[in-house]
Amino acid sequence: MSDGKKDKAQLELEDVIKNRPEMIDRTADDTGSLDSNDPERRFLYYHSFSDVRAKIERYSTSDFDKEGYPLWRENRIKKLVEIVGGESWFKGKSVLELACGFGHIGAALKEMGAEVTFAEGREEYFKFIKDHAKDSKVLLIDQDQPNRWELDQTFDLVIHWGVLYHLEFWKRDLIRALKFGKQVCLETEVIDSYDPHAVIHRREAAGFDQAIYGLGCFPSPAHIERILEENDATFVRYDDKELDSDYHNYSWKATGTDDSEHKPGRRRFWMIKTNLDSCDMKGTKK
Repeated sequence: MSDGKKDKAQLELEDVIKNRPEMIDRTADDTGSLDSNDPERRFLYYHSFSDVRAKIERYSTSDFDKEGYPLWRENRIKKLVEIVGGESWFKGKSVLELACGFGHIGAALKEMGAEVTFAEGREEYFKFIKDHAKDSKVLLIDQDQPNRWELDQTFDLVIHWGVLYHLEFWKRDLIRALKFGKQVCLETEVIDSYDPHAVIHRREAAGFDQAIYGLGCFPSPAHIERILEENDATFVRYDDKELDSDYHNYSWKATGTDDSEHKPGRRRFWMIKTNLDSCDMKGTKK
């Protein structure tokens, strides 16, 4: 904003917020995939990564999993394991998986010995996890609220994957994650811009894996990193080809020239050390 006048982005954001819908009824989704009311299908989907060493192709019967999601999950988990130095690191570690969905990531980390807490914002998924992860703590956390969400403990690691760009209040949510994790592993879609203030706001269609309130925000990597630095966090960004899967692209080359349009599939991946922790991380700070 300059000279007391609102810029185009601010006006667009106000229009989106003004027309923000109430919470979307995900059970009304007729995609025929994960929001199916078939409990057996949901059960298979939840357990598709319960054994991280298993071949996950045998769980590819859902339409959702045919879109490259199993490989995407596998590549991110492999990168995380590489960063921390191996599966043994997870033994006895407390891990929070935010926006866990059906808990694939957390289930894999449990196999490695982690004590996983699952957190989900959609009540129907929360209830499902409660039924199928009875030996784990399960929290109902709506991350996209003006008020700060709270927890009664801190964690060795917070998993913040695939959710930031589905949030309206993404900055507040990211800062909360930094407050409760000694380390935070973050990945999200971004825009190609070097501007540390750039962000695009976009309405999202109803869908089981979309924004609960219909509004997504796509910041630049520099914007995210500015927030991290302002909150005394250090980080390593991994733009590795090993993370790529189908249209989930982490190794794209930035030009810093496209901050007016969101192009699906452009993602970045960070390992973040907060001021709660003093351990070292591998990699080169970008």
